[in-house]
Amino acid sequence: QTMENAIRAIAAADTLIVGGTSLAVYPAAGLLRYFRGDELVVINKQPTPADSMATLVLNQPIGEALSLQAAE
Repeated sequence: QTMENAIRAIAAADTLIVGGTSLAVYPAAGLLRYFRGDELVVINKQPTPADSMATLVLNQPIGEALSLQAAE
């Protein structure tokens, strides 16, 4: 039930922000394939497999990235 809900939410999203994950651990990493929206944002200290698909990539710790965005 939880995975089905996650799949539905991701499939319906216009924008998806993925943060603080290498996208290497399944099954959660596989959820990205259901995203069909326009804007994908990836926030992670290291590169991820999704970086090439992303509209915006921030290679920094998620807390730092969100703090900077909140300050703007």
